[in-house]
Amino acid sequence: MLIHEYLGPAGVLLKLLDRHPMRPAHIHLMISREGYVPVTTQIFPKDDPYLETDTVFAVKDDLVVDFKPLQGDPNATLELEYNIVLAPTEREVTVAKF
Repeated sequence: MLIHEYLGPAGVLLKLLDRHPMRPAHIHLMISREGYVPVTTQIFPKDDPYLETDTVFAVKDDLVVDFKPLQGDPNATLELEYNIVLAPTEREVTVAKF
C-alpha cells in the first residue's frame, strides 16, 4: 500500500531507495540589503528527528540552530539570535604595479 507521501515520481523514487519522504522542520530566510549580495537559506531546529535523514540533503551544521525559551511575550514561546553576514556586491580590488 502506498501512503500519500509516496505519490508522484519523487515519492516513487524515494520508496525504491528505501528513504522516507520527510523533511525536518525549517524556516526559510531571504535576506537582502542594497549594496550586498542577497542570501536565501533555511534554518533547522537542532531537536528535529529528521536532521540526519533529510530527503533533500539540505541540512548543514551551520544551519542547525538552538531556539531558546522566551519569557514575557504572550505571542511567542521561543527566540533565536542568528547572525548572517552579507558579502558586498562590489569589492575594491588593489592591483600591484611592477
